Amino acid sequence: MKTIFSSLAFILSVTILLAQKNPSKFPGFLIASNNDTIKGQIIVSEHSNNIELSNLFREVTYIDSTGKQITVRPNQYILSFQFSNKNQNYYFERINLNDKPKKEPEYVFALRIVKGYISLYECSFETQYLMIKSALSPNVPTATNVAQRYFYYFLQKQNMPPSRVKRSFSFTSDVSVNIDKRWLKSFFRDYSELTRKIGRDIKTYELEIMVKEYNDWKDEKKE
Repeated sequence: MKTIFSSLAFILSVTILLAQKNPSKFPGFLIASNNDTIKGQIIVSEHSNNIELSNLFREVTYIDSTGKQITVRPNQYILSFQFSNKNQNYYFERINLNDKPKKEPEYVFALRIVKGYISLYECSFETQYLMIKSALSPNVPTATNVAQRYFYYFLQKQNMPPSRVKRSFSFTSDVSVNIDKRWLKSFFRDYSELTRKIGRDIKTYELEIMVKEYNDWKDEKKE
């Protein structure tokens, strides 16, 4: 039995290594800080079936026209990049998470969901923390590093730094949907009809609906 389990573990390890060595490649474009357009292949080395779980928020790796593979982090020269997968377009833009001018910039590549007077972005981060488990003896705890992925959303008005969407604390609500209603109402306060809908006709986690309705209202005001 031990031999069978050892064989299965070995096969699983080899499968994982092979998956990491065979990343997905998508034709795309990158925009450099000097506004040059770079045509290349965007490499997604992990979770290739779900872009939102990929490593693209931390860095982008691409193959240029000469066949050279290049990895760039958000604090370097790439401002944005885009590619398509299964008829879905993905746009990543470099944004600064720090909204205070005196603070050191903290750049990420954020997935753009809506572009307009207010743009909506999503960021996904994988963090590790120390989890203490009770061992056979309660006086001998065991420490384990556990990886957990968090999703953050940012709203950005034109010519303004992005604002992280705030969540309200609750013992019962799912963290991913427990968004602070009062904060949202304050952010969209100049459009009173929309603020009345938030939390009633529009759920607090339906950010895309809010942003699109707000942008439509802004466009109508221009006419």
